[in-house]
Amino acid sequence: MEMDSVIVKFEDSVRSESGRTVIRFHVIPDSSKPGFAGYDPWRASIKVNVINPAMKGAANEELLSLLSRSFSIKESEVEIVSGVKSRSKSVSIKGMGREEVLRVLTKLLGEG
Repeated sequence: MEMDSVIVKFEDSVRSESGRTVIRFHVIPDSSKPGFAGYDPWRASIKVNVINPAMKGAANEELLSLLSRSFSIKESEVEIVSGVKSRSKSVSIKGMGREEVLRVLTKLLGEG
């Protein structure tokens, strides 16, 4: 089961909670290219590059937009539940189970 060993790398950054799935991210603002940048085992979070600076919520808005597109869901189904003013964030994905989120992340991180 090759996919199972890949998921193990970053599955600790994804948890089910109150009918939603929560993912831990480490956001890197002011990046030259937006997108998923791998897994950070020290922070147990998925690294995401955003072009916008961390000012006036611009990086947060870009993150939510990127996630809604990447997971093919409405932006209203994606919410920052902690870390609004931090690079380390927990983001809620509504309407998707943990296993489905892990499958999408595997593709996004180029691990599958």
